[in-house]
Amino acid sequence: MPHDGALPARLVAAERNGQLIFLLPETHAGLRSQYDRYFKTVIEPAFVASSLMLSERSSTLQTVPSLRYQACPDEQPDETQVDPALNAALPKRLPASYWGVFPPSTPMTDFSRFERFYLVLEDAFLNPAGRDAASSQPQPQPQPTQVLPARITVNYANRLMIDDPRSYASVDTPATSFHAYCSLAPAQRTALARATLQQLLRQAGHAPPLDQLGKRENPEVLERRELEVNAARMDANYRQWVQRIALAVDSNHGASRAAISDSPTADKNQLDIERYLLAARNRQWIARLPQMTAGQRLPFMVLGAAHLPDSEAGPGLLRLLREDGYRLTMVRNHAQLSALLHHLPAPLAKPSPPSDQPWQRTVLDGQCTDIPHGELCGWAGGGTVITVVDNGSAHNKLTACVSRDTAWGPSNNCVTTSVPRQ
Repeated sequence: MPHDGALPARLVAAERNGQLIFLLPETHAGLRSQYDRYFKTVIEPAFVASSLMLSERSSTLQTVPSLRYQACPDEQPDETQVDPALNAALPKRLPASYWGVFPPSTPMTDFSRFERFYLVLEDAFLNPAGRDAASSQPQPQPQPTQVLPARITVNYANRLMIDDPRSYASVDTPATSFHAYCSLAPAQRTALARATLQQLLRQAGHAPPLDQLGKRENPEVLERRELEVNAARMDANYRQWVQRIALAVDSNHGASRAAISDSPTADKNQLDIERYLLAARNRQWIARLPQMTAGQRLPFMVLGAAHLPDSEAGPGLLRLLREDGYRLTMVRNHAQLSALLHHLPAPLAKPSPPSDQPWQRTVLDGQCTDIPHGELCGWAGGGTVITVVDNGSAHNKLTACVSRDTAWGPSNNCVTTSVPRQ
């Protein structure tokens, strides 16, 4: 059912030794209800004042050849129990982008177990429609325009970068993902792989309701209906996460776990998935946080809402930050935001790029998404990301971001401009 109530405050300030970090919980697919008065008066001004965005834009594992054959240090024979099933899932599930960027030089069964698991996980949870690669070496195909439900729009990370682009980096890298996976016990990794394979089986067995079995239905209509249902579920889940985040921020050191009993108990499969996707990755991010934020006037972190409060799988980022000496407060209004920003040093002037930088031709892949009241097109390749937003005026807004490697992952510099509509 639609939920029309206003969302509460949700931007968290973390302070330690004079450093201020903002944390913004998001849904990875945006909802229009999230762009409310609070977004305009608190979230947007906080981001404008920031010096760096940190988000979950992780580098794809397939672009790091060293991880193809790297095993966890404590890999045990019990993990081989899932190998046949992982191998069976890989030939159809290997993403098309893998072949175009780093075609494997050996059979896929020779990949490390982590690499095989991650490719299956990527398809099971990041490709919920369950679309397979048609062949072992597919040719690039034009992507059809996807019409989304009216309540869905761009997420916070993309919207903020489109409106006011700046340097950004990922809190997640292939190495942190690998270390998070290996931090689980071998038996937990085995259970996690089985849970991921079961998710694929559930997708493969998806069927329409019994009263619809004899009827033909347009696949686009079916997909749109599923998107509408998922959008409503995502909205309800986000509201629940925001409430738990507020409780975790406002309560004492240990009280955030009390909220877990108010949420549905995860089944064993979901718990194994969350041990990796949430708890283990949270610990990796916290360990890297001082390095990621060193020298930054005001880092701004945009992360999936489920990462912030505690869960049955383990501590959330808010608890880990508090244990690391950070003081947490919820930024409730613009006046409170202004008070926080008042103590920061003045922002540094942005340096001009060198004029003698060589040009490199890059072929970009991408597609356009028909967002109601505004189309969004995006292309990426070779460390370059370009987005164009059609806001209905005579000019489109174009943003170009170029990636560069740093000691702790890719960092990106962006510029934006207006271009005439074609």
